[in-house]
Amino acid sequence: MPDDQTLQDAPESLEFEVTINEDGRLVIPKPVRELMGIDGEKATLRLKADRTGVTLRSRVQGLRYAQALFQAHANIPEGQSAADLIREGRIEDMAATEAKWRRIYGDDG
Repeated sequence: MPDDQTLQDAPESLEFEVTINEDGRLVIPKPVRELMGIDGEKATLRLKADRTGVTLRSRVQGLRYAQALFQAHANIPEGQSAADLIREGRIEDMAATEAKWRRIYGDDG
């Protein structure tokens, strides 16, 4: 997989001519596979809603895209991640459970 700097240095878009064989198979050119870091792995091909094109994402790129969408729409404070909030929530849940335990069974419980 190329590093993030390699992807940042890539032009805004690249265009390659491809052939779709009679079985419907499309060969992704080697430079594209190398840039995307996909070789022999599954990827997601998405048809745009307006049917004007497709998007191809490797699994890693798909995960990063989903994380970015979540981060953008989940009102997560700057400098924190979803994992931080989950961890904080679990700590709060454990503290609440412990407090409930102490109320029911006392400090010796």
